[in-house]
Amino acid sequence: MKKVLITGISGFLGWHCAQKFLEQGYDVSGVDVIVPKNQNEINFRQSEVTFENLKIFDKIFDYIIHCAGGSTVGASIKSPYEEYEKTVSTTMAILEYIRLYSPKTKLIYPSSAAVYGNSYDRAIKEDDVILPYSPYGSYKYIVEELCRSYYKNFNVNSNIIRFFSIYGEGLQKQILFDACKKFKVSDNPEFFGTGEETRDWLYITDAVELIYQIAINTDGFCILNGGSGQGTKIKDVIQILAKNLNKQNIWYFNNKVKEGDPKCYIADISTAKKIGWSPNVDLETGIAKYVKWFKN
Repeated sequence: MKKVLITGISGFLGWHCAQKFLEQGYDVSGVDVIVPKNQNEINFRQSEVTFENLKIFDKIFDYIIHCAGGSTVGASIKSPYEEYEKTVSTTMAILEYIRLYSPKTKLIYPSSAAVYGNSYDRAIKEDDVILPYSPYGSYKYIVEELCRSYYKNFNVNSNIIRFFSIYGEGLQKQILFDACKKFKVSDNPEFFGTGEETRDWLYITDAVELIYQIAINTDGFCILNGGSGQGTKIKDVIQILAKNLNKQNIWYFNNKVKEGDPKCYIADISTAKKIGWSPNVDLETGIAKYVKWFKN
């Protein structure tokens, strides 16, 4: 039986990854400071992600999926040192653990489109110029370069997915969750920005399927985008959300741009498609599923 370790297993992406690999018959281990909902199904350790804590598992993992780390641009601006430790230092611990104790383990790292910065108004390719706009994006890029270095110097296999806007049941942050809460309490909710900002939305089941496919189908070092390949303006997302909430509210955008927020993110997903993956859940279907979860 193949073995996988998921860091940050109690989080949105980590928990869904665990469900996917359990369904595929894997021996799943997890580490997090928060106890996950599926604790009884996995070999769980409640701790920080450190070199010493990884050694305690005493297992040779086929894959480590490193979902732990800083998760928002805002947090990286408010607490840059703490977010650096969460993102960069934890990855360094994993890379060293693999190098010294488990050299055949493949690291799968969910990076972010934030590494591209705020310079594009078209579909972004993996070989486009990297210009992080926020500490969050900078930390993700540092991690990518660490993975590249460990592959070049120590032959540590690392696969990196630059995810765009992941959403789905269980996500309790970012614009969809905030918008649902606003529609619940206000007749004329206010949203940041102009509404013209464009995002590429990827449903959570499609995101974890990409992680699974990259785990079983790639080797060495690679970087690919994780998105739908379709850009949607925020004002249109709010419109779909309101429709599913059965809200006739009049909402407005305040034209205030949050620090670190880009104008346009759309993924070129041609590299991901080459490994046999493609997204299956369209945005309207995904938002309908999300609203149903929110209401329940």
